[in-house]
Amino acid sequence: MPSQLHIDEEIVSAGSRWIMTEEERTHIASILNLDDITAAGMTAHNMSRSRMTCKSCGKRSGLDDLVSSADKMGIHSHEFMVDVIFNGPHGSNPMHAVDCSSCGDTFEGVVGWTDTPIVWRA
Repeated sequence: MPSQLHIDEEIVSAGSRWIMTEEERTHIASILNLDDITAAGMTAHNMSRSRMTCKSCGKRSGLDDLVSSADKMGIHSHEFMVDVIFNGPHGSNPMHAVDCSSCGDTFEGVVGWTDTPIVWRA
């Protein structure tokens, strides 16, 4: 069991594990046209850094921001994003700048998925 646990994030040695909130699941489901049962299967992702906070509106970054940004820019198909959400990244994973899905401002810094095994900090 982790020694540090936050409502939406677990601190790990190689970054952070973003535990998806109900709001993230609902937002992603609406973007990717997923049903409630499928959306409920979205749980958490190992990310390269801790969640960021939008300097404009105060929203905490989440996977919904990555999905929203990629969808708006037409970078990935919905099928690709669903595959990554449920199966993790395949191959190299470049770091991404991410726009806040609430206000549109860009979060400070970049983030990406990590496939490093989870090692809990003592």
